[in-house]
Amino acid sequence: MEAKEALSSKQNLQSLALYWNHSTGCESSKDVDLQVLEALEPHSNLKHLKVSGFRSTTLASWMRASVLETIITIYLHDCKYCSHLSPLVQLPCLKFLSLRGIHAEYIDSDLESGISRLRKFPSLESLEMCNLPNLKGVSIEEGEELFPSLREIWIEDCPLLTFPRLLSLRILRIMTCSNTTLASISNLCGLTSLTIDNNKELTSLPEEMLTNLTNLEILSIRTFTKLEVLPNSLASLTALKSLLIGYCNQLESLPDQGLQGLTSVRKLSINRSDRLKYLSKGFRHLASLEELEIFGCPELVSFPDEFKHLNSLHRVHLDGLSMFHTGEDTVIHPKELILWQLPEALRHVHNLQSLSVRRFQSLTLLPEWLGELTSLKELNILQCDNLASLPESMERMNLQSLNILGCAILEKRCEPGQGEDWYKIAHIPKVKVSQHCDFFGFNLSSDKFIGLRQFHL
Repeated sequence: MEAKEALSSKQNLQSLALYWNHSTGCESSKDVDLQVLEALEPHSNLKHLKVSGFRSTTLASWMRASVLETIITIYLHDCKYCSHLSPLVQLPCLKFLSLRGIHAEYIDSDLESGISRLRKFPSLESLEMCNLPNLKGVSIEEGEELFPSLREIWIEDCPLLTFPRLLSLRILRIMTCSNTTLASISNLCGLTSLTIDNNKELTSLPEEMLTNLTNLEILSIRTFTKLEVLPNSLASLTALKSLLIGYCNQLESLPDQGLQGLTSVRKLSINRSDRLKYLSKGFRHLASLEELEIFGCPELVSFPDEFKHLNSLHRVHLDGLSMFHTGEDTVIHPKELILWQLPEALRHVHNLQSLSVRRFQSLTLLPEWLGELTSLKELNILQCDNLASLPESMERMNLQSLNILGCAILEKRCEPGQGEDWYKIAHIPKVKVSQHCDFFGFNLSSDKFIGLRQFHL
């Protein structure tokens, strides 16, 4: 009683975190946990609440709208037995809800709550759900439109979940998902950004997954280690602007038919897909493509002739190795040394403005046709240790910037005033030649970092 009075009297208390640490020798019952939580009722001015390790099946009676009338964020973590979460739907100011390690089947499990449909979670904008093995849906009432303000959902390891119609939802990130969950994404017709990540079982994606997503602008498919094909329903994504495919180790090609509708795609990134051999003739449909990034695809040694149709392509970044590696030493896969010349198809990309070539150890020569790329303004050659010389055509190129970094042979040949290749590049306004490679070649705002929580250098 004293604890309850102590907390409820603290009008200026903004944040409250309550942890239950059930050690091996602790034999307290679920009822005791509920009694303790009941006694810790805060003042109604509370804005942020976290409850972790709570073992009762129901929430405290004060976790309702009449008490938590100004609450903005709630974290319920490792409350395994809590199966009745329905009181949360009434909270008028709740904007962020995080549920982890809970075995509830539905967030709203009341069939007849007496609350109008439009008032359930009226202000919720962001929902995080992780390790909810029994969760079947957000509401037991099928077809009910919940979350009128919801903009973003982050999900991990919720294998039984299916999505209802959530018209307000814009951003969805799913990790460790089932085929059933993926198929129900078609109900989220308002999505503008979709990331699916970390599946070690599926060899294909459900065709219906991408249907109805006519507003989708960003699609990221990562770490589907057994994925062999992409769905032809890619073609329905007529508003798509950015497509990222990464760590799909069994994917051999992009679907010709699937690329037909991607006329709005501006950026395409493909990384660490070890068996990718063909980019697809469907590239001719990518009329708006401005930026292409490919790294760590050792089987890909040529580009289709359809590249000549890519009149909007301005930037190409080719990287022979993955951007990051584990361990102290870089381990080079033998197949990653295959590229010995630039893909001939780039010769016909006449509007190309920036070209980066990085970490191709078998690249010994650059082609003379580089001089035909009259729009090229920036050329970056990075960590190509065996590149022996620069082409004669560079003397007539209109480059504004040239970076040659981490290329031991070229460093000597491009020494200002006396290197054998210096005369070829002396006219370029900005030249940097160094044995040190301080050129990152990536942008922290790019799609690769959608799920980034921490970054350390």
